[in-house]
Amino acid sequence: MDFGFTEEQELLRSEVRKWLDQNCALEEVRRITEAEGGEGFAREQWKEIAELGWLGLTIPEAHGGAGLGWVDLVVVLEETGRSLFPSPLVSSTVAAAALLEAGSPEQQSRWLPGLADGTVIGTLAAQESPGAPSAASVQLDGRADGAGVLLSGEKRFVPDVGAASLYVVPFRRDG
Repeated sequence: MDFGFTEEQELLRSEVRKWLDQNCALEEVRRITEAEGGEGFAREQWKEIAELGWLGLTIPEAHGGAGLGWVDLVVVLEETGRSLFPSPLVSSTVAAAALLEAGSPEQQSRWLPGLADGTVIGTLAAQESPGAPSAASVQLDGRADGAGVLLSGEKRFVPDVGAASLYVVPFRRDG
């Protein structure tokens, strides 16, 4: 059994590394993360990686993504971690995964294309208490309120909360 990366994945790795070397030198990372009033990432770089398809790697083609797998994403994440690339890439990808797993078809159609093309930045607000988040640990209560839902409770440690325009929030409906 071969546990190595495919030729296509190694080509992806090479392209990601090349882009990061050209656009994300340590001095640039410092400039981005230390910018007063900044978001902690560069919007122009976010737009570029969206155009390169990084944001939609695991999003199905039907929703504007590449429809690839998690191993392909790992290739990108290894390289972005190697260069300390400041971006909400992980948060947005996890939000997309949560929508794919538990979102309605309408929610998926509404949000996944924007997550894939970078016009939407997502995050998953799952953590409520110490320990790993799980279905059993969700205590946030949601009650019907007209056409919407009124949430009562709190979530902690929400990654990239300041950058996100979409918050995927697990809750218990009516207790």
